[in-house]
Amino acid sequence: MVPLLPITLPRTIKACRYFDSDEHTVFICSYPKSGTTWMQALVFELTSRGRFPDSHISNFSPFYENDKSWVFENGFSPRIHSKYTDFHSKIGWRLFNTHLYRRFLPDQGKFIYVIRSPKDACASFYHHLSHQAVEDGGYRGSLDDFVKQWCQGDIAFGGWGEHLKSYLESEMRDNILVITYEEMIQDLGKVARRVALYLEIVVDDEQVASFLPRLKLESMKKNIHLYTPKSVKWLETGDGFQFIRNGKVGDSENLFNDSHQQDFLNYFTDLPSCCAPYFQLK
Repeated sequence: MVPLLPITLPRTIKACRYFDSDEHTVFICSYPKSGTTWMQALVFELTSRGRFPDSHISNFSPFYENDKSWVFENGFSPRIHSKYTDFHSKIGWRLFNTHLYRRFLPDQGKFIYVIRSPKDACASFYHHLSHQAVEDGGYRGSLDDFVKQWCQGDIAFGGWGEHLKSYLESEMRDNILVITYEEMIQDLGKVARRVALYLEIVVDDEQVASFLPRLKLESMKKNIHLYTPKSVKWLETGDGFQFIRNGKVGDSENLFNDSHQQDFLNYFTDLPSCCAPYFQLK
């Protein structure tokens, strides 16, 4: 069993697995805090052609495994809530973001998997869960305990390596576009063109250039109200936390001490071989 947030129920997992997806259904997938929201925004720009710049990203790309994203009738018979299908109909695409393992998702559809340096993902996830309501899966332990639990796969969505393995060694691997967070930092325009090609969306350099300014982290932070997830409650702790923080590569080194680094080293020695290219992303 994979640990999940309280907002995901057994019936939600079943609904997620057997959803009637198609070639115009896009799943933006990742281990938490790997650039999911950034990729959501990019895919939304491509599929909407920039027609809804002031809409919250969750309207068009809801959290797939949130039980409230679904309506259950007649005992089960799940369907996506109409407030999302209405938005989907406006762009002709069904977009979802998810942290589920590949085996919990439908066979059909488009799958974009975003990978980030494990240490950076861990650091960002600690900040994230430390500001999330406990009833929605928030974390109230120490950083030392978090790192140990993260390495043991006891944090929501399990181990980083096992998550990567579920996509990189999936039988459906040929239909998964893999992008790293670090590639997005280096050249977001190039990534946008790769995503457009994968989705079979015709876009030229001028069109890409027109929406890239909205995807700069500085712009997204200024418009944080369009990106902060609605699926969970957030705590006001007075420390200035924002859902989108600094987005820097390697910033985790400022958080972790020698003991944490040893925990990571021990963890990395047992990771699946498919994860090796991503151990030391910078």
